[in-house]
Amino acid sequence: MLAGKHAIAPEVLDALGGSAVLVANLPYNIATPLVALCLEGTCRALSEPGRAGLCRFDRLTFTVQHEVADRLAAGAGSKDYGPVSILVALLGDVQLGPPIPPVAFWPRPGVVSRMVRIDFDAEAAGKLRDIDMLKRVVQLAFAQRRKQIHSAGRRKGARIDLAAFDKALARANIERSLRPEQVTPEQYLQLANFLAEESSRPPR
Repeated sequence: MLAGKHAIAPEVLDALGGSAVLVANLPYNIATPLVALCLEGTCRALSEPGRAGLCRFDRLTFTVQHEVADRLAAGAGSKDYGPVSILVALLGDVQLGPPIPPVAFWPRPGVVSRMVRIDFDAEAAGKLRDIDMLKRVVQLAFAQRRKQIHSAGRRKGARIDLAAFDKALARANIERSLRPEQVTPEQYLQLANFLAEESSRPPR
């Protein structure tokens, strides 16, 4: 289903058409990237209607390893909180079912599973100016999650103006000394939006 870690296979998207729902028992190794790609693609389909190669997933319902489910629904401050938690929080409404023991499956896995349902939230997604900017900011922040958030703009390959990053932190009311896991999804949204706004301005 995936063409590497960063894209859903084009032939799968072609077969699905412009709209679909996901119902699956997801293997551990593809669960996180697949959920992220479905949400990202749906966000792009919303902002770029008619663009070829996009599919809108209004609902994702799947069984996954318990630890992955916790990561998808984690809030700021949690050890499980990370880039995919932020993406899910900003683009969807997530609901977790009860744990499913190994005995419920054949053959039995060696882990406890959990059912997850994510409904895409078009209204919430409409508040995001640029999905690529959000991804870039979050990936930079969590590349070194023990570092303070202000250092993200200084990392090699950041491709973000340092002065603009510092200004965006202040506008989003994010303390420079916070660590990435202490910054809420809403603050990451504001940070990405301010940076997208700044980058879209014509040079003086």
